[in-house]
Amino acid sequence: LCAAAGRLISSGSRSGEKGLRREVVKVMRSAGEADAVDVFAAIREAKPGGLGKVAYLDVTDPETYHEIRKRRIRLLEALSVYRGRDLVADELVEGYPLTFEVCLPVMRRYLGSTNRLDVAVVNGLLAVMAARPDTHVVRRNGLHVARYVSDLAKGALRLGGIATPAGRRAVERMDSYMRSRDVRPGSSADVVDAALMALLLLHRVKP
Repeated sequence: LCAAAGRLISSGSRSGEKGLRREVVKVMRSAGEADAVDVFAAIREAKPGGLGKVAYLDVTDPETYHEIRKRRIRLLEALSVYRGRDLVADELVEGYPLTFEVCLPVMRRYLGSTNRLDVAVVNGLLAVMAARPDTHVVRRNGLHVARYVSDLAKGALRLGGIATPAGRRAVERMDSYMRSRDVRPGSSADVVDAALMALLLLHRVKP
């Protein structure tokens, strides 16, 4: 996303959300095996919680990096191994659907109606969590917990999220449940980060 935004800014383009998304897809399609090695190494160094193991192209396995170089595996192909298992990998492979089709529209709507960035961001997070069970939660707490939290997010957003008193109470109940079980929707938060960056860049919102 940063690379795509940099390309558009340097070219002086004002193509908006659709243009940024198209450029993101171009960046991902052009990323080769060296990019795959760099991205996988960065993930390994970051040591994200609950990453777990996969049978093929595991980021923690040194053989993965030999395999990528040997077979000249491009970034999209390498990340495709994690499709369905990691929400962020799905975003990168599929062209950021949750970022541009779910989170960003909700953030724009609530920023426009409340003029509060915090409301926009929290409700954007609720929208992502409601759209799909968080894969980080699935790995750490199980699918049943991830689905339940997703349902809680849907209910809270239906009430207006933190833009309304009823929605705020629902968010507080959800937060209490998550804290009591150490539930951390990290994958959804990563999507919100991407949507927030797009919002700040494209709509000239000041944090």
